[in-house]
Formats: sequence, C-alpha cells, structure tokens
Amino acid sequence: MNKKLFSSLIILTLTFAIIVGPAHSEEKGVTFSGDLNKVIKSNEFATFEITVTNHENQEDIQLKLEQKHDWETLLSKDELVISRTNEKTVEVKIYPPNDVEVGFYEFTLTAFHGDESVGIATIVLGIGEDLTPITLDDLEIDSTLLPGQTIPITIVLTNDEFEPQNNVKITITSKILEEPFSVTKSFGGKETQSIAGELTIAPFLDANKYTLFVRAANGEQYTIF
Repeated sequence: MNKKLFSSLIILTLTFAIIVGPAHSEEKGVTFSGDLNKVIKSNEFATFEITVTNHENQEDIQLKLEQKHDWETLLSKDELVISRTNEKTVEVKIYPPNDVEVGFYEFTLTAFHGDESVGIATIVLGIGEDLTPITLDDLEIDSTLLPGQTIPITIVLTNDEFEPQNNVKITITSKILEEPFSVTKSFGGKETQSIAGELTIAPFLDANKYTLFVRAANGEQYTIF
C-alpha cells in the first residue's frame, strides 16, 4: 500500500470509528472538538487542531496537556480568553520517542478555571506501520449506544495483494467496550470479506465521543486503522 493510500485510509477509518454516547441536555464547562484522533508511522510526528468551546461565564481558561516520559508534547497556547458560547482553536504537536512500539497512546488535555477542572479531552495517537496488505473498506455500527448494550457490527476488509494472507487476526478495542472483539480470518488474493460480529458496551458510559481501534495482524506484521 502506498503512503498516499494509507493516509486516506486512516482518515476514512477514524470517521467511521467515532462513537457518540448518550446525549447531553445542555453543554456545560469547556468542551473540545475537532482533531482528536490520528494514526502515524513510528518515524513521524502528529499535529492536532483542537477547538475549545467555553460554556461558562468565566472567560479565563488555562489548558494543561499530559506529559509522558521520553515523549515531546507541545501546546500552542496554554492560556485563553473565551467569552461564553465562543470558541478558539489550539494546536497540539506530539513527537514519539525513537523506540516507540506499535500501539495506541492517549494524552489528556484538561481545561481549568483557576484551580477548578472544567473540561477534559482525550487525544488518541496510534503508532502503526502499513506492513500487511489488509485494508479496511467499511465499518457499519449504530452510532447511538447505551451502557451494557450488545450491538451488531460489520467490518469490510480487503487483501490488496494477489498473494493469500492466512490467519490474519482482526481485533477491535476501545474504552467503550466491555471486552475486545477478536476474530481470525484467511484471505485469498484480492479477496474482500464482510465480517459480522457483536460488541458489548461497558456498563458505565459517559456522554462523550469514543474511538474504535481496528487492527489486522499477521505474524509480526501489523496494520492499524
């Protein structure tokens, strides 16, 4: 898979994978939206454009970005003045260490009015290599979820090469799930498969946005969508 196709696939997949929990009756505090999920290769860095919206009368907002050992994280502005119902955009840059492992990493971005926390967002960064020829074409799921609910899901995967791919392990993980979904499939050359299953939602679910992470693994090769 070429780099351009891989990048397009990431954008498509994350669009499908964002899940919204039970709805608010009214927004409160400070909320975050926009660019909160990305997948990059191990030798790359990520830039996130995040919109900060204030729903309180207090206009002075302080932002704090979680730090991790050996990671470099940069926040374009850590102090904002935003009047009620208005918004501003900040930029977050995250540089992984050179020896970072394939996987998903979460960073918390917190908004404060003085010492009071008034809003929290989770930035998710996936580190992956497009080593398997398995690509994600579609993901079908009900976007409105209830705690403890079991819901059907269908994922459509394609082997982009003529060579068969045997014993490919497909996994779906997320904070929203009671347990990961896992299935092993073999693909003929250029074969597309529609895989149906069920996801069990965790019994406690806050109103928020959640992300499903889909991974295809074949031996030591991984593709993270």
